[in-house]
Amino acid sequence: MQTTTHDEFAPPVITATRRDFLAASSAFAMTALFPAVAIAEEKLFTAAQVASDLDAIWSTLLDVGAEPFFTSDRAAVTRLYHATRLSLTGSMSVREAWVAISPVLGALNDGHVALLFPEPLNSAALGFPLYFVLADDNTLLVVHDRTRTVPIPSRVVSINGVSAERFTSVALSAFGGQTERLHRDRISWAGAWTAVALFGDRPPYAIDFVGPDGKARNATISTSETPAPGTASPPPYTYSTISEGTVGYINYRSCSDLQRFKMFLDETFANIRQSPVRALIIDIRKNGGGDSRLNDALWTYVSTKPFTQFGGFIEKACSRLKREYGREKYVQIYGTDAWNAPNGTILRGGLNSNSDLIVPGPLPIRYNGPVYLLISPETFSSAMSCALAAKDYGLATIVGEETAEPVNSTGEVYEETVPNTGMVANLTTKVFFAPKPHPNRQGVVPDVVVPTTPADTAAGRDPVLARTLAMIAHG
Repeated sequence: MQTTTHDEFAPPVITATRRDFLAASSAFAMTALFPAVAIAEEKLFTAAQVASDLDAIWSTLLDVGAEPFFTSDRAAVTRLYHATRLSLTGSMSVREAWVAISPVLGALNDGHVALLFPEPLNSAALGFPLYFVLADDNTLLVVHDRTRTVPIPSRVVSINGVSAERFTSVALSAFGGQTERLHRDRISWAGAWTAVALFGDRPPYAIDFVGPDGKARNATISTSETPAPGTASPPPYTYSTISEGTVGYINYRSCSDLQRFKMFLDETFANIRQSPVRALIIDIRKNGGGDSRLNDALWTYVSTKPFTQFGGFIEKACSRLKREYGREKYVQIYGTDAWNAPNGTILRGGLNSNSDLIVPGPLPIRYNGPVYLLISPETFSSAMSCALAAKDYGLATIVGEETAEPVNSTGEVYEETVPNTGMVANLTTKVFFAPKPHPNRQGVVPDVVVPTTPADTAAGRDPVLARTLAMIAHG
């Protein structure tokens, strides 16, 4: 999720740093979506209660969002909201309520926006053993199975009697994205929540699939205790050397804990000064964001070029956020002008001149060799803005695939817990713009484009790293 603050690394004028977290009609036929599976007794909610929760989300969306429909069509989403509300009938479980109302949030087409379950269902999603990608022909491919039962890559036909097409439709209706690529890529993350919605808490999963050999097969697998890719808790950043110790490699997985990151940078670059390397690789392909201030710190260790991650922003003075956050936190995120402005005031900021850029000062352990930044469609939120600074100010050679999130995007997630079902809606409150002009809806485009296919992922190949090492080897 995205959040924001600024410190000594931030530009003197712009307060547009950011932090992060994690549409079709919602009138689904519940009997078709929810096959008969053994589930513990579930509390049922009336249609009026679910409608009340949807109303609470809608009201909050309009209250806290500076541009809540920045990535969608306001009229279309509004029609969907009203149609969804009218479609709610009878009693339903929290899972059924999620399937019914989550497409309203999905229709916002914002990769930061999501509707999550209350506990323990939210945590149960982390036990879903399959990790998916959508192939170009829209087939649902398994690229990781923590139970090691389904061969990789296999094409899913159905799960517990629900077709792969239906499963995909529910997932992509619930979770939107600013671009088609981001939307499609969300199946990897959304699959776990969709499985809980359709099949309940920790059931066995009967999978019909077509294996890599083209043969139809089936298997029954259970919830796995082994963390799914990206859901474990490895260190947020590590340094090692590769290519027989000649290349430094920073695996920057999460923009989290500024003070810890500064200590990591000091230690890492002191180490590099002691044991020089011919090139440095910074890998943010799996970085989903966090606190953008870490990126400001990072780039001062490898470049003397002035830079910024943000060219402008739109935010809204909101009395609810002021009340809930308090002055210190609110000002840290939105600035003093927003704190002093009347409720509902829209504030816009931007670069006034090059004097607004961050200018790295003297640093004895700064690395002066070639730097390569690895990115992917999964480079998201504050990680995307990290890549954007490198792109717009030439801080590194960027290798990989275009980010699925566009450079003009949203952030500053607010969490709304609804009163009846206890579901949690993540909603964005701020819009960020790139420092330099980019085509509409374009992500950060690598200097050297190297795609990674599902077959590469399944086979454990890393063409991006291989290409980068080849470029380093050839000077």
